[in-house]
Amino acid sequence: AATGVKSEDKKPIEQGDRAVSDVNYRPADQDLGWTAKQSEDFAESLSHWSGFGYRSMRGYQLKKNKARPKKGTRDWEAKDAYENGLSADEKKDRRASVDRLESFISRAPKYKGQVHRGTFFTDESAAMQYLDDLSNSRPINTLESWSADEAVSSRFARGSTAGGQTVPGTEIRVHVENRHGAPVQAFSDAKSEYEVLMPSRVRYRVLRSEVFTEANDEIAF
Repeated sequence: AATGVKSEDKKPIEQGDRAVSDVNYRPADQDLGWTAKQSEDFAESLSHWSGFGYRSMRGYQLKKNKARPKKGTRDWEAKDAYENGLSADEKKDRRASVDRLESFISRAPKYKGQVHRGTFFTDESAAMQYLDDLSNSRPINTLESWSADEAVSSRFARGSTAGGQTVPGTEIRVHVENRHGAPVQAFSDAKSEYEVLMPSRVRYRVLRSEVFTEANDEIAF
């Protein structure tokens, strides 16, 4: 279960306290309190997020939230790329894009149902840190893409870096009854991912955990 999140968006919200069970739901501009142009800008930011832009956008939020990821991990690379790999104008663009995504989540109805997230770690210590953060209900520093389809999260857990080959690593799959994420499938270019976008600073409470080894042995704790 996710608890204790507060939106950074202080503007009036028309539908932010509603819930919808349709992952393809698309709120009208007037329900969001947006103009057509603001909605277009959001769709463009989401498209950038869904591509490789999510890396530098995460980097901005990691810096903003004073995260100190371990050197060499993906979060460290994202933060370093934002700090040292972008021009001032590019940084400004990433900040504006993040603000649009966070604003949409705070204004849009939340998805009612279970959502899933799969992550693949080649660095075991980074995987253990991620699990430790979840277990201790530490707030997640960045936006996150989840899916209403468990099969999609399983695909991501196998790791795009694996390239179809056997690569040593840790697959982590998380399942939660959603309370804070908003469905963005209707705006997304990736129509097969059934995406629910989760805001930053969400905390989770782990209710059950299972560990699977290469031999498919299960250790529950």
